[in-house]
Amino acid sequence: MPRTNESHNSVMLHSTKRINHTTAAANNTNSLEDKKGECYQIPTLLHGYLQTTGLEWRNNIPYKYLSMSTKNTDLYLINQHVAEQFVSLIKDDLLQNATRVIEMNPGLGMITKELLDNGVPFIHLYEKEEMFVKRLNNLRDEFPKRLSIEHANLYNISRMMNVDSIRSSNEPVFGPLGDVRGRKWEEPSSVQIIGATNKLKFIRHLILSTVFQSSFMMNERAIFYMAISPSIWHRFAEPRKVTSGNVMFQTIFNYKLFGSLERKAFLPWHRNRVMKNRRKKYALDIYTDDINSLYVVKLEPKPDLFTLFKKKQDLIHFWHFVRHNLYKPSYRVIPAMEKIMPGCGFDLIKKNYNIFTQFNDLTASQIYDLFMELQAWPEIKNSIFMSSAADVRTTYALYNDKEYDE
Repeated sequence: MPRTNESHNSVMLHSTKRINHTTAAANNTNSLEDKKGECYQIPTLLHGYLQTTGLEWRNNIPYKYLSMSTKNTDLYLINQHVAEQFVSLIKDDLLQNATRVIEMNPGLGMITKELLDNGVPFIHLYEKEEMFVKRLNNLRDEFPKRLSIEHANLYNISRMMNVDSIRSSNEPVFGPLGDVRGRKWEEPSSVQIIGATNKLKFIRHLILSTVFQSSFMMNERAIFYMAISPSIWHRFAEPRKVTSGNVMFQTIFNYKLFGSLERKAFLPWHRNRVMKNRRKKYALDIYTDDINSLYVVKLEPKPDLFTLFKKKQDLIHFWHFVRHNLYKPSYRVIPAMEKIMPGCGFDLIKKNYNIFTQFNDLTASQIYDLFMELQAWPEIKNSIFMSSAADVRTTYALYNDKEYDE
């Protein structure tokens, strides 16, 4: 991966500047006036890119997405050609079962229109920005009876996994997807969700949703067609080191990489930052990838998940097992397992583990096998592990009302 020209980036990623005098908007084609009458200077290269798209952006894009603020991390597509690329990558797979298609934060509706033009019969839109909702209403007029629009941000659904937030909120715990009719887990999914994100916590939330069958997964498996940062993909799907996150991701999801899109077609543009480990080539390559591109991927909870885990509660126990033992991946396997089940070391040695084997020496499938070995021991029912796992289930009981076979 070639090194990004730093002088070029310093201009491209220059923060939007606030201008004190409101007359600047009339005198400068590179400025934008917000609702309060304050003017903001648009970065030169961003302004130039906006011009090439042919988009009338001044009255269609909230000014906050024209800055590189770390607070504005929801991504919005601004290039019609890239919208066509996105849909061309996913349409063959999506149209196999476009039963209930949901698009998160559709923004200007470029992807929405391409989906409709390519045969998706109906799309449920969830958009948080009022300015975009107004534009989407025009699109709904263009495609009558093929769109519904809700003023909501599904990317923030992760807060519903926070027990304290649930206790203090008067909102329905899983509001936006509460009307989805459930199918059996192993049946083909009727929910396909489309979006773009560079938020790690959103992928972590999908893992928790699957483990506890809540939020997006409360009624059935939901399939996601997402544009995500390359660093997220490499962290979970193609990791260089073992973490609890990528072990869970690889165990519970089927996933596929379709292709890539240019990152600058999405607002806000990637924020420049100084890397502490810039000398490490791998880290630099991933950082450069994040500036240049987004990966288009498919994430689907495995339909045979509850064949892999004989009981639904076993999946929660596996999540607890992974989270506890991979908190520090250099933990040695046999000493860690001996704390759970004293005397088990001899059985593990027979299975080719040794006293020096660490959790980071294992693959996701080997960690799953180790957990199933643990589950097979009769003594496990009265172990300290089962006591702590029961505490975890109690902690998450507020939003997990499903019954489990004991």
